[in-house]
Amino acid sequence: MVRQLALVLVIGTSLFTAQLFARSYKVKYLENESGRTVLSQGWVAAEAPQSGWLENRYPQTVQEHSPVDSNMVVEIVAANRDTIQRELINRNVAPKAFDPLDFVEADEEVVTLVNSGPSENRIDLVFMGDGYTQAERDKFFEDARRLTDDMFKGETFKSYLPIFNVHAVFKPSNVSGIGAGSQPKDTAYGLYRQGNTLRAIFATNTSAARRSCAQAPDCDYPILMANDPYYGGLGGEFAITTSSPTSGTKVLRHELGHNFGKVGEEYDGGGYFGANTSSSVSSLKWKHWTEGTAAAEPAVARHIEWPWHHLSEGPYTASFRSNGAYRYFEVQYSASGVEADDTLDFRLDGERLPSPSPGHSDREFVEYFHDGGLSSGSHKITVEEKVHDGNNWLSDLTVYEYGEDYHFDAEHVGAYPLFSEWGSVAGYRPTHETCLMRNMKSVRFCPVCQENNWLQFFKNVSLIDGVDVSQVGGNYEVHLRVPPLGQFREEAVNPEERLDVRWFRNGQLVGSFEGQLVGEIPAIQAQDSWEVEVQFHTPEVRKDPSGLLKARKRIQLTN
Repeated sequence: MVRQLALVLVIGTSLFTAQLFARSYKVKYLENESGRTVLSQGWVAAEAPQSGWLENRYPQTVQEHSPVDSNMVVEIVAANRDTIQRELINRNVAPKAFDPLDFVEADEEVVTLVNSGPSENRIDLVFMGDGYTQAERDKFFEDARRLTDDMFKGETFKSYLPIFNVHAVFKPSNVSGIGAGSQPKDTAYGLYRQGNTLRAIFATNTSAARRSCAQAPDCDYPILMANDPYYGGLGGEFAITTSSPTSGTKVLRHELGHNFGKVGEEYDGGGYFGANTSSSVSSLKWKHWTEGTAAAEPAVARHIEWPWHHLSEGPYTASFRSNGAYRYFEVQYSASGVEADDTLDFRLDGERLPSPSPGHSDREFVEYFHDGGLSSGSHKITVEEKVHDGNNWLSDLTVYEYGEDYHFDAEHVGAYPLFSEWGSVAGYRPTHETCLMRNMKSVRFCPVCQENNWLQFFKNVSLIDGVDVSQVGGNYEVHLRVPPLGQFREEAVNPEERLDVRWFRNGQLVGSFEGQLVGEIPAIQAQDSWEVEVQFHTPEVRKDPSGLLKARKRIQLTN
């Protein structure tokens, strides 16, 4: 449990009603071939234009190596409800469908795992477990806590923690585990795998998941966690992962990356959209992160395939060609069931390559980098099992070649090719293998995704939690409440991060109050116009074109 930071203690003879952050109205609806239907609606702590609205669109599901889903989730935020209602009518969006279960008193158990502040002004993650029976109730909460600690105590989301709350909602399933072969079990939300491969997991009963999420104090990002020990998940409306101790966190941080940033994959093979993808070098969206003039990194994909091949059916063979013109080559693959180092016989042109065991049978990602290019001509990779225990799968296999001037530096931001499943250049991504949106073994976002996440968060969070006014003698004491960022963090994450606090009287900066969360205002100045402004500075954001990292509020001193 993360303790909530107590910034000030308000004392005085009288306490006026707390002045909270500005509110806007938000509606989320689903757009597909059947039409448009509202999923949820309510007030959020977002800054919206006084006229018009802000809109976000993202696929309902995001699946590895798959085209972008045509079913879209659309979020609209406006300063008032009437503006949105008129726009929903113009778009022929149907009201939320009536479901009698929405009016049945819920019996789900809700536990808050992280409380960093008021849900009205925080990003709320909600874990919901599928395939956990009543007898596995304690396991569900233990799994949810473990994944939460992995994400927020580790590097991945540590800097975001002050604006996050995390809740867990327990709804018991009638049977343990999830379905396979596209057949769900009798579980709370009907999660299932399409086959027996360790890849995507789908939900059958999304209505039940939305109802459960609504039991939490707030639900910005719902997470469905399968009671399953192996790799699997999905991004989109729901972030889906498993309780696997070896891959659950890997999958969840990647799927939340889709949902936080409203971005697509950085894997090769398709599914590209959002801030981490550009169609050409000349139109890079992240030029403010590059040094000098960016050029396309010299790389080529020689082989891209996702065989999902069960090696008990026989060896797997891949053939490809090289022109012999590149300086380095790399083979990347993922496999499951590799409990021992001698499980697989992995060969390139007859020469055995290392195929180390991760020490477990879950899906694992392996890279073999060679300081030297491939020779000109045809090449062949063969993979066969040496331990015949019935659980050895080869999931995907790619072969790349890199030029002499290729930037492998993890900190370098440039124009790295994204390849289609046929090997042609389909666009560009910001970094080599830094970002967890491309590399499942990475624990960090690239700078472009990290910045984009902050901007997405501050579309829904204000830097001012509220203002409390108390009367002390003949004067007024004003206490500003802010999220514990910058110098107000319990644990510093970056010395360059700070919150600038400025107070204004009749439009003029009050220098003696600068940087303070408490201001004492003489009674004779109570009729003046007072405002406070808070701005967040972090090296993780270089460009904020909409001014999302700034909040300003008028202070009402008298009733």
